[in-house]
Amino acid sequence: MVSGRGDIGFEGGKTLFVHGALAAGLLAALTLAQTPAAAYAAETPAGATIANTAHVSYRDGTATVSSASNPVTTSVAELIDFSVRYLRVVRLSARSEALAFRLANLGNSRRAFALSVEGAAASRCKIYLDPTGRETFEPANVTLYDPARPPELDPGASIQVWTVCEGDGSAVGQVDLKAWPVSKPGDGQAAWARQTSVASGEVSQPSAVAASLAKSQSVTDRKGRARAVAGSTITYTLAASIQGRGVAQAVTVSDPIPAGATYVAGSLRLDGQALTDQSGDDAGELAGGAVSVRLGDVVAPAQRVVTFQVVINP
Repeated sequence: MVSGRGDIGFEGGKTLFVHGALAAGLLAALTLAQTPAAAYAAETPAGATIANTAHVSYRDGTATVSSASNPVTTSVAELIDFSVRYLRVVRLSARSEALAFRLANLGNSRRAFALSVEGAAASRCKIYLDPTGRETFEPANVTLYDPARPPELDPGASIQVWTVCEGDGSAVGQVDLKAWPVSKPGDGQAAWARQTSVASGEVSQPSAVAASLAKSQSVTDRKGRARAVAGSTITYTLAASIQGRGVAQAVTVSDPIPAGATYVAGSLRLDGQALTDQSGDDAGELAGGAVSVRLGDVVAPAQRVVTFQVVINP
C-alpha cells in the first residue's frame, strides 16, 4: 500500500511506515533496476515519449501481492545544436582554391541549415555541397548550393561543404562559412544551443610560405634512466613549422630509421594522435626503412608535430 505519507508495504499483518523521501528513493531504485543501462546512452529524438511505471510487492501472510504505480510520461523537447568546422584547403589552379568545411547537426531532430560566405574574400567564392566527403574537390561529386533548397540533416549527420574562391591578385583573403538553422513551426519551444556557427579559412594567391623542420630526441633505458644503452628507447620529435602567408601544398615529413636501432611498432604519432604503420590507412606509414607522415595542404602559419620511437639494438 502507498499512502499519502509515502508509507509502503505490509509484513505479517503489520503496517511498515516509511518516510516519504525514503519511499521516493525506493521507488526510483525499483524503476532503475528494471531499466537497461543502454537506454541512457541511446540517442533520443525530439518528440519521443518516455513512459515509466514502478511496481511494489509485498507478502500478506502466505500470499505475495504486487501493485503498480500510476504511469508517468515525459515528452522529449527539441534541442537545436550544430557546428561548422574548417578542414583543409585544396589548390585547384594558379588562381583558384577550394576550402573544405564540415557542417554537423548536433541536435535531436531533422533540420535544414542555411549557408553563406563572409569575410574579405567572400565576393569571389561559391558554395558547393559534397556528400561524399572526399579529400579533394571533384566537380562530378558536388552540387552548387541553392539557398532555396538548403541541406537537411538527420540528428548526428554531417555533410562536407566546399567554398571555391577565385584569386584577385591579393596575397591572402579570409573566408568565413556561416551556418544557421532554417526556421520551422515549434521553434519557440525548442532549446537553442546557438543561433549561428562560423568557421574560418584562408585563400592565398600567390602563396608565399616556407617550411622548416626541427628534430629533438629523448633517451630512456629499461629502468627509466636517461641512458643510451642496449635496449634503451629513443623518442624522436619532429616539429614542422610552416611560416609566411598562404598555403604549403602536399607537405610530407619523413625520417629514416637509424642504423643500430629498431622501430617500435605502433609508436608513430601526429600531434599526439596515433597513426598506423601501414600505407593507405591514414596519413602515416613505415616503408623502406623510414617513417613518413603526409600533412597534405597546410595553411600558414602552422606547426605540426610528429613523434616515433626506436629501440637501441643489443
